[in-house]
Amino acid sequence: ISDIFSCHIVPPLDALSQERILKRYGPNVPNMMIQSLVRIWQDLREAHEKGVMAYPFSVREAVSVVRHLNEFPSDGIEGAVENVIAFDRLDTVVLKQLAKVFAHHGVPV
Repeated sequence: ISDIFSCHIVPPLDALSQERILKRYGPNVPNMMIQSLVRIWQDLREAHEKGVMAYPFSVREAVSVVRHLNEFPSDGIEGAVENVIAFDRLDTVVLKQLAKVFAHHGVPV
């Protein structure tokens, strides 16, 4: 195989780096909310690494949530997360896994 098809693994961001990125995308989002999202995404990543969840939720989805919160703060985390997990609602197994992670952090989905 030539170098055109080389694979490169990019490790997940550490919590501090993820928090910095989210703050840039959501300057009006309270720090405590961003920190909560970082913890949720760490748990989602761990669930994927353990094989509990098939999809590796990444900082891309967290950025989507923060951007939504920045534009529509009255929606709260629940409303902002809905944009990210709407498709996952169709799979009851995945939804149960997501609900468990989010509930652990006090966020109903």
